[in-house]
Amino acid sequence: MVDIPSITSAISGLKAAADIAKAMRELKDSREVQTRVIDLQSTILDAQTNALAAQSDAFMMMQKIRELENDLARAKAWEESKHRYKLIVPWEGCQVYALKESSKGSDPSHWICPHCYENGRRSMLHDAEKHDKHRRHVIMCPNCKFDCEYFDCPRREYV
Repeated sequence: MVDIPSITSAISGLKAAADIAKAMRELKDSREVQTRVIDLQSTILDAQTNALAAQSDAFMMMQKIRELENDLARAKAWEESKHRYKLIVPWEGCQVYALKESSKGSDPSHWICPHCYENGRRSMLHDAEKHDKHRRHVIMCPNCKFDCEYFDCPRREYV
């Protein structure tokens, strides 16, 4: 958040510096002038410090706003994209999201990880292992390592 006390302090410090400078015009003793110059320098330094703190806070807030805008854009894009998929059960004990035929367009048929889908991410499942001798097939998510396998079953093609 913007550091309101820093901004207020910077403004009041600059006002105090202006008051000191005005008062210095009326001084005739060099010692008093020197004391006021030191006060003036100290007041200006404090005002600069507070102004820099407020500027730093403003910069950090701008960065946070950019991050949040990017997160919002990703969430909106995912909301649009997730409706292209439907939950299917390619074999017993395994649930995945498959690209709907009506949403296919130029994309090839594929399955995506149900865990990543729930977390707002599209992670395509890949073949992990095939053992033809045992008729075993495994698909796996490269991101979260979710996997599904089946035995004694001919390999099914992606829907």
